[in-house]
Amino acid sequence: MKRVLVLMLRMVFVGSLLSVAAYGEFIRNDDKNVVADTEQNLMWQDDTSVTLVNKIWTATQDYCNGLNVGGYDDWRVPNIDELSAIYIEENPIHSYMDNTFLNVASQAYWSSTIDPTNSNYALGVNFYGGYITKYGITGTATYNTKVRCVRDITVDNIESNTINLIIHNGITYNTVTSPYTGRVWLDRNLGASQVCTAYNDEACYGDYYQWGRDADGHEKYNSETTTSIADSITPNHTKFILNSSIDEDDWSSADENGSLRSANWSKTDGSSICPIGFRVPTDNELQQEIVSLNNKIDVFDSFLKIPSAGVHDNLSGTMMGDDGSWGYIWSSTFKYNYPQSLQFYDTNAYINNSAPADG
Repeated sequence: MKRVLVLMLRMVFVGSLLSVAAYGEFIRNDDKNVVADTEQNLMWQDDTSVTLVNKIWTATQDYCNGLNVGGYDDWRVPNIDELSAIYIEENPIHSYMDNTFLNVASQAYWSSTIDPTNSNYALGVNFYGGYITKYGITGTATYNTKVRCVRDITVDNIESNTINLIIHNGITYNTVTSPYTGRVWLDRNLGASQVCTAYNDEACYGDYYQWGRDADGHEKYNSETTTSIADSITPNHTKFILNSSIDEDDWSSADENGSLRSANWSKTDGSSICPIGFRVPTDNELQQEIVSLNNKIDVFDSFLKIPSAGVHDNLSGTMMGDDGSWGYIWSSTFKYNYPQSLQFYDTNAYINNSAPADG
């Protein structure tokens, strides 16, 4: 029996690819000159003008309120806890500011927080020396100090802020770009709660789809099963369909040539299993990404970080106990009377026929 998983691919047209780098919880968008902190749900100004702005503390609020960077106009001055969160203890390249930020002045930056011991001072972070300090805001002690504005975001609106995060069916994904083809992929299997840390990392296995079928609940590893073969490609239930020997290990008696299901998984409008703008790759697209991969370790070590997640078996309806040993990744291609998948084991990795009823 063939063992399969699903990975998503997005088509990228010339000029449309965002340049994004991520370090820890920080994600950069070069097109908008902003950096998102997905742990604190904040977006930071990082345009080139930020290194030039010196303000007395009483002018910082007006500056941030009037700022328009990346198409956003709801900026504010960060408090001391928020400002401290972009500090990194040892970073000689960017003087103690996290190196996701490109436009860094090796100086002090204001926060909106007043010194609790003396209201004539406000707190700030010195990114040259790497410490929290205080600066005068009134009288002869008034300082001119840098300011870097921040705005609030939430998990629900990160995608609308185009920080290259994709929220789909309650899971937040990032993307990775192929060094071979330039195509953009989701950073993990569909349904996985995290990016893989090892080839046998169960948290990154994801969902187990029967080929061409929608996300109707059957894809969960513990879904109920049925022996009733579907008479269409859209069953009206959530059960995993066990195969019939007269149907070529298929879960449906419809769509004998696979054209309907291939078309379904090729949709990019979000109406199939993939997020908007993404689709299931073809066999050729998978092949182009594995030209130098020879086994399951190579597949995991690649930029795609694909795990050996085993299979939801179409005969027994159970996980076969082969997770951690090998895995398959579906393509949208149907030929030689079977859907095609990337298959990988201890000693090989290649594209081959797969049973459409396997998950």
